[in-house]
Formats: sequence, structure tokens, C-alpha cells
Amino acid sequence: MNTKFGLLTYPSNNLGDEIQSLAAKRLLPRVDFWVDREGLHLFDGDGHSEYRVILHGWFMQHPDRWPPSASLSPLLTSFHLTEVTGGPDSLGLVPTRVLLQGANLEYLRSVGPVGARDLHTQELLERHSVSTYFSGCLTLTFDERNPEEAEDVVCLVDVDDEIANACRSRTKSDIRLMTHIHTRILSQTDKFERAERLLSTYRRAKCVITSRLHVALPCLAMKVPVLLLNVQPDQYRFRGLHLLVRNSSRDVFLSNRVDFDVEYPSPNSDAYLRYRQLLTKTVMEFIERGRGPASENITVLQPTAWALVAELSDKLADMTRQRDAVAMERDALLAAPPANRIVAMISRSARRLGFGWPFWTRDDRRPDANSGGPASVGNRAEPILLEEGYHSFNIISCAGRFYALAQSLGPMDLMQIEREELERYEREGSCVIGKSLFDLKRRVASSCR
Repeated sequence: MNTKFGLLTYPSNNLGDEIQSLAAKRLLPRVDFWVDREGLHLFDGDGHSEYRVILHGWFMQHPDRWPPSASLSPLLTSFHLTEVTGGPDSLGLVPTRVLLQGANLEYLRSVGPVGARDLHTQELLERHSVSTYFSGCLTLTFDERNPEEAEDVVCLVDVDDEIANACRSRTKSDIRLMTHIHTRILSQTDKFERAERLLSTYRRAKCVITSRLHVALPCLAMKVPVLLLNVQPDQYRFRGLHLLVRNSSRDVFLSNRVDFDVEYPSPNSDAYLRYRQLLTKTVMEFIERGRGPASENITVLQPTAWALVAELSDKLADMTRQRDAVAMERDALLAAPPANRIVAMISRSARRLGFGWPFWTRDDRRPDANSGGPASVGNRAEPILLEEGYHSFNIISCAGRFYALAQSLGPMDLMQIEREELERYEREGSCVIGKSLFDLKRRVASSCR
């Protein structure tokens, strides 16, 4: 039987979709046909060929059009299930609900193992007994650039004016403002050509700062220094991928507390390489045999291995944030009255020796014997927001301890939380307390897997 290879196309105005298809294209031996992501159910072959296609990326605007046609032989990898409803013509259906029930769910089970692009999708599939593993994104497979290609240009992709102005103040390089969104109707050929030009521009940049996942990951693969700003509302879409690429909240970047020098950017982490290799191997097996790896051949991406990558990536990021926290504490000490400064220094030394919270200024409110919560701190140490949106938690430093509070709790004054309330949040899993930033983030990441 003749084998034909297809490429996904999209009805969206976000060129990040085309960039993902370009990543798939470079791994395929050829492209014989295009098939629209939202029209997979309508595909009809000639009856004499096998039609293979990689189903990757964001699924989907019209979940009522799932599953794909039986004429297609798919590889599901780099696959993301969204909880966002599509446009007015999508009937208001939530894809994660529609695709994970009945015949739609049985289809996913039948074509597994499914390579999940993010941990959120992996967990959803696991809960519904779909064979799955964390694959990362196909855009991690783009070729590395030659260092000589780099020009003295900083690309800012879909960032706001305040971010752009901050970058201008931190570098002498030329600034190029760019976007992945096109506002007029384009043919599919035009969209692919624009996506190619975007990649070519990123490839030559000194560094790139962006809010777009499919800017950050291609740059990671091409070894272009990149920083991802965590401003998108659906941060669950980034889970797992966050640990492969440098990232920052908007506020941390604007306050210049992020470990990313726009003028002299350091290289990216190589943590992504194992996923690049596995994605390439998966697609090669699909090309040769018409299917992806068997379940027993994907142990490299099981949680134990992933936890090691997460731990190493977190530790590198935490070293920088701990340095920043120490600098802030030093500044607060220098600004305090002399008497309070002495007491605070003694208290900090005692905490480091493991004696808890034994020293208090006259203005502090002493906690109960079993307390030690932030309500005890009084005026001695104000909470410091270290990071927003880490697995949907805000990370705060307060009086020598580190707290992760779920963003779902809404705005909170950490200084006013009663001990009983804090304990309740801990039991509910919406608060995590750690002795160090590394310990705290490891516990948060573990609870989210």
C-alpha cells in the first residue's frame, strides 16, 4: 500500500500553529497532503493509500468534530487538550470534557500511547486510563543555529510597552517588536511563509523575550537565548515546559530581579535535549512502521526521570531567587532602626541554626506555642513576592520562611492570616510552607503532578 504523509493546517490567526507544523514538516520525508485540524473528521482517502499524519498542538476549537476520520493513521504526540472554548460557532463545548468521554475517549485509548505536550494534558489522560507520557513540544526539534548567525538585535515578541521600554533601558542593541498574530485573512501558504520568516528572524537574534510558547521553545531548540514571560491566562498549558526554559513573571522582570541579562544573555539550559531526542525517535518510528513507540519504550519520560529534570531546573532557578531574597533582606536590615536591626540579625542567625522564631521586637505579636506562621511576624519582616504563577501558586518570602499560596485564594495579606486559617489552607493543598525556596518549589511541583 502506498504511504502518504500529511501536515496539519489551522483556521486560527496565531502563527504559532504554523510554526508547530513546520517542526513536524522537517521530520517527515515529504508532505503529500494538508488536513485542517478542525476538519479531521471529514478526511477521505482514495482507498489505496495509507494516510499518516502527526496530530500535535492545541486541540481543539470544535471538539464536536472529534474523532478524526478512520482514513487517517495518526501519531498523537506533542498533544495538548485545552479547557478553553472556541469561538461563537463552537457551541460553547469544553474540549477536555468532550474528548474525554464515550467514543471520543475510546479513540484516544486506541491510538495511544499519546505524547502529552504538557503535564496538565498528561494528568488528564492518565485519569481517564489513556496510555500517555510527557513528550514536550515538536518545536524542540528545530536545528541549532550557527553562533556566527547571531546579530546585534533583541526580538520582543508579543510583549507590552512597559516590557519593551524596560528592555530598551537595559541594552544598546537594536530592539525589534514582533507579533505572532495576523489581522487579515491569509492563505495557508502565506501563513507558512510568514512563520518561516519569523523563525529566520529569531534564529539571528542576540536574544528573544516573549510571552509566546512557540517563540520560546523554537528559540530553545535553536540555542537562541530566550526568556518566557508568564502572562498568558492559561498557564496550565505551560506546565512542565516551564522547567525547560527560563521564565519570569512580568513584575519580576520589570523590577530587574530575573536572571536574564538583555545586554549579555547567557546560554539556555540543555534540559530540553532528552525530549528533542525522544520526539525525533518517535517520529522516525512512525515514519518507518506507521506507529509511535510502544509503551515499554517510553520509560525515559516517566515521572521519576521527569522529577530529576524538574529538580535540576528548579535548583538553578532557586539559586538566583535566593540570592535576590538575601539582597532584599539585607536592604531591609540596613533601613531598619539600629535596635530593631540588631534583634533581627540575632533572630535570623537563630533561625539558621534551627531555633525557630525565638526573638521578637517590641512591636511584634508573639504567636502561640505551636504557631510560627506569618501572623506572628508583625512589623519585623514584610512579605516579599518572589514569583507569581508557579504551578498556579504565588511564592512569598516572609521572615525567613517561604510560602506558596494558591492564586485561587485571591488577594491576601499574609501578615493577617491566623494560624488556624493557614493550617486549613495547608490541609486543603492551597498553601505550602518550606524551609528553603528549593524545598518549597519541589513540594509544590510534586503536588501538581
